[in-house]
Amino acid sequence: MDLLHQSFPFRTRLSFESLIAYIQQKQSDTNTAVARLATETLRKLEKVPALHRPIDDPSLLEEQRELIDLMMTFVVSPNELDQDILAASAPFEVETFFSSQAWDAINDSGQGLNNVEVNWEEMLKMKIMQANHLVLHHIYGQEYPCSMEVVVPVREPATGLNKYYRIDINSQLATVKALKKPRNLSPEEIQLLKSEFLDLGLWQQYIPYEDFEIQGIIILKLTDVTDWEVESAIKYQLLRKDALSSDVQFPQLERNIQELFQLPDLRLGVVLFDLEKKASGEMGPKIWNSLINQETFLQYNMKEIEGCVYHRMMEQRSPLVVDDLKQREDNTVVEETFIRQGLRNVLMAPLEYEGNCLGSLELASPHPGELNNRTILKLESIMPVFSLAAKRSLEELDHEVQAQIKEDYTALHPAVEWRFQEVAARKIDQKRNGLPIEAEPIVFKDVYPLYGLSDIRGSTAARNRAIQIDLQEQMALAKAVLSQAYEKKPLPIIQEVIFRLEKFERAIEKNIGSGDELNILFYFEQTVEPLLRHFQEIQLLPPPAFKRYFDALDPELGIVYNQRKAFENSVTLINETVATFLDEQEQQAQALFPHYYERYKTDGIEYNIYIGQSLVNQHTFNPIYLRNLRLWQLSITGRIAQLTHSLKPSLPLPLETAQLILVHSTPIAIRFREDEKQFDVDGAYNIRYEIVKKRIDKATIKGSRERLT
Repeated sequence: MDLLHQSFPFRTRLSFESLIAYIQQKQSDTNTAVARLATETLRKLEKVPALHRPIDDPSLLEEQRELIDLMMTFVVSPNELDQDILAASAPFEVETFFSSQAWDAINDSGQGLNNVEVNWEEMLKMKIMQANHLVLHHIYGQEYPCSMEVVVPVREPATGLNKYYRIDINSQLATVKALKKPRNLSPEEIQLLKSEFLDLGLWQQYIPYEDFEIQGIIILKLTDVTDWEVESAIKYQLLRKDALSSDVQFPQLERNIQELFQLPDLRLGVVLFDLEKKASGEMGPKIWNSLINQETFLQYNMKEIEGCVYHRMMEQRSPLVVDDLKQREDNTVVEETFIRQGLRNVLMAPLEYEGNCLGSLELASPHPGELNNRTILKLESIMPVFSLAAKRSLEELDHEVQAQIKEDYTALHPAVEWRFQEVAARKIDQKRNGLPIEAEPIVFKDVYPLYGLSDIRGSTAARNRAIQIDLQEQMALAKAVLSQAYEKKPLPIIQEVIFRLEKFERAIEKNIGSGDELNILFYFEQTVEPLLRHFQEIQLLPPPAFKRYFDALDPELGIVYNQRKAFENSVTLINETVATFLDEQEQQAQALFPHYYERYKTDGIEYNIYIGQSLVNQHTFNPIYLRNLRLWQLSITGRIAQLTHSLKPSLPLPLETAQLILVHSTPIAIRFREDEKQFDVDGAYNIRYEIVKKRIDKATIKGSRERLT
């Protein structure tokens, strides 16, 4: 059996000298039966002197098979020979001269250790390392044992599945002969070799391979570690990011489960979704690697699957085994689907984490009875890792969904986020399955709109008045400075500039037009201020006059900004106060019944509210909630009016506010516009509501010219 079939650099020879010496010690064993057997064995050995010397002729082993087997009973008990997988060979050699029935069975199957998937280069290194330590022990007297354990997969012909064996190599009956005088090694050199035991090149410098021969026998023992190895492989694989969702990794996970139970026809499935919700079928699973096709399962209604194996498992929150689905009397469409797929024996286990049921683990076999309570016991060691992987997979999917939502829809209101999560999850699923990504519209039908506005009353006039005052002040300052310059040097250009400024003053005296501000500021930037700076450089302008003008300008904007700043600060204070109050109150209103809410700032604060059945997925809408929300809107509108009135004394520029509510009793449909990243009314019929909403604040009170807001 070619366990180590690469070139081994040390010379090796089969020898029974160490074994014979061990048998000689057994003559004085306290167990008289062992002592008599040792004496009898040694007596027989006296008749075969060739066994006392290194053996180069393999035929001698067959000639003395009975005696050699007797000798081996001193190091291998009959119980080990019957039950264990073991063999003996010359040190680090290929052919074995002694083996147990179990060892022979593996090799007779044609799938022996010659065909295992082993890194032979690493195996050779381990052989050399152990041989080096034998030299260090037998030649230099250093107690530095080197145990060598290797795990190898062996394919079972009957199942086609791998079993895993640990190879233990016992070299206690091996010794080392020096072929020439060994090199003297100092304590420092010995310590160096011990420290650098992995550096084979260094060892060869001090312990040349050709100077030594390893004699004796080694005993190889195989221990079945399939459960430990496969469980470790499963746990390692479940640590990977997409172990439960990847089409590439999941088949390997299924293969590992088959190896764990040594059932080649075993099928694995995993479904992750919120099993606590009764309407989980409506929501759809988050991760689907079930044994039942997702599209097929989602076609079932809740009544059809009531009482199925999934429901029973969820109700009892513990593993459920059905020995034979064909013998089950109360099968639902779920069980019938399993049977049509040739699966009769199923096991369902809940994936739980910190008391929450995250999904289910499915095992199924076409052979009744293969999965049973013993299977459940074996699953116990890996179920916590499956549950942890389920939690991590759901978290990663949620992060992926949130990233998809941000990419497609920006920030969303929590009330409607569920709908966007559905669409994003389907898009991710299409990507993973290589399907074309279909644009899915997000429309909420039959929702009732509520619109409100807290507007700055006469804000346009107030802003224009602030601009007018600031411009008049800046022009007055400029004329005063230019007049001082003219007194020192009466240049015609100064008269021209003063004339233009006075003309601007007359133009804005009564009201200010849309282009007046821009024209005046442009004239200051291009003509007035460059002229003032030039006059200051040639000392035509007194420094105090120059400083007086520029100190009056806003350091960031470079213009007189006193009244406009007062106006902007007042508007900001009002809007921030109203927005904060409205957001706080709206949070309380959400507790009454979930609804969509958005707020935005203009000169005042506007908000839209939509409420209706299509906006919620876990609540039942009733018109009473609409009436309640309208009463809430009326109440907070009055409180906003009181709040803004109380702010008036503290405002830099006293401003009045006006409150407006638009009542629309007919439900409408709203659609999310992906290009604009916001909701808008859907359909030509509903557009009338939006038109009224946009124009109502411009309306005037009947019989007067006074605006509504």
